Amino acid sequence: MTNQSTMSVITTYPRKGASSRFTDSLDWERGLLTCENRYVRKFSLSGCTLCPHRPMAKHKNLAPPPSLICWCGSGLHYRDCHYERGKQTPLRPHEIQQQHHRAFSRRYCMHPEQSSTNCSQQLVAAHSISRSSTLNAIAENGHVMHFGRSFQSMVKHEGRMIPERIGVNQASIFTGFCHTHDSSTFAPIDQPITSLTGEHIFLAAYRAVCRELFTKTAVSAEAVLNVSRKLDRGKNEAAQRVIQGFNHWRELGLKAGLRDLRREKSEYDHALIHKNHDRVSYYVVTLDHALPIACTIGFTPEVDFHGNRFQRLDNIGEPVDNMTCSILKTGTGAVIVFAWIFEKNGACSGLVNSIERLKLHQLPSAIVRLVFEYGENVFFSPSWWESLDDRARKTIDKHAHSFYDKPEGALRLDGSLKVLWSVVGRKKVIRSQS
Repeated sequence: MTNQSTMSVITTYPRKGASSRFTDSLDWERGLLTCENRYVRKFSLSGCTLCPHRPMAKHKNLAPPPSLICWCGSGLHYRDCHYERGKQTPLRPHEIQQQHHRAFSRRYCMHPEQSSTNCSQQLVAAHSISRSSTLNAIAENGHVMHFGRSFQSMVKHEGRMIPERIGVNQASIFTGFCHTHDSSTFAPIDQPITSLTGEHIFLAAYRAVCRELFTKTAVSAEAVLNVSRKLDRGKNEAAQRVIQGFNHWRELGLKAGLRDLRREKSEYDHALIHKNHDRVSYYVVTLDHALPIACTIGFTPEVDFHGNRFQRLDNIGEPVDNMTCSILKTGTGAVIVFAWIFEKNGACSGLVNSIERLKLHQLPSAIVRLVFEYGENVFFSPSWWESLDDRARKTIDKHAHSFYDKPEGALRLDGSLKVLWSVVGRKKVIRSQS
């Protein structure tokens, strides 16, 4: 009888003319498949035995079958994908940064009437927040602050986003319009706003939607996705499964998000061409002074300020409601504008109704929570950030690091963040859905 404590190596020898059946590369990796139609020879110090029905284990020199498809869902053959992934050299930071930089540096014009004849040759790094009228108003020594999301910053701070300064010329830019269409389309909100009109509201929302679509298109680029799929190089099998599982659901979410945003932008494009600005529903909060925060964000409202849930993002087959939030400087102060062009689930109007139920003195704190909870294209003055106490900073930091699966109480006011702004009016206009 073989000593159970004896070290042994199990290898396989196919029986001549036999067919092998492999169903899963992870099972092959772990040696869990039965030896149907195969012999297994077990070598040990006490001799060898021959048995055609022992469990099959992988010998260190046994290559996987050529037809075996990888378990990760890439569609590639296992030999060309996750075979010995744990022994591969991890991606270096500069390799990851290079692909992200290429994706976000791609220049094209998103205007519905773009063409080689209508567009200028100059594809600009356009500001999604007006530099002249809004960003300059909160800048100090030519800089504003934001939660840094660059790859270098994330690596430096071990995955956390840290409030940091950025030059006004680099804040909120994206390369999604040519010079001609950027200047002609958004001139009304890039110039000082004397009196807010429906056109201002529409253009602020349209710019936010275009930026969101540009960003989601960039992170969905195949080169960027391939980098994400290779982040498990050098990791053990358990870590590989976690990373690839996250990638799988993230890619499905990106596809669903692109589907919804493209449909939404198509609606805005049609309204833009026909100057049908009154198609947009909105909620405007008016203040009699300039604000230390600027933003242009598109987001999917999931919960409101009273703990009610409108929609979930895990049902990727169902379209979701999206809306925008923009902070614009005006000649008499500032406005905070929420807008949407259509909704199916009642999430946009539901969130606005929740805001409407808040008292005037609660609005500033509530809106600051919301823009940091849902937005990344948010900038603020250095002196404002420095004026906050530690509890308020921690609350904002918590909201800035919230990504998926918002709990019902994500926006609930708890007294940890007190913002004293002077609200002088609010207006709600909800259009009928046609």
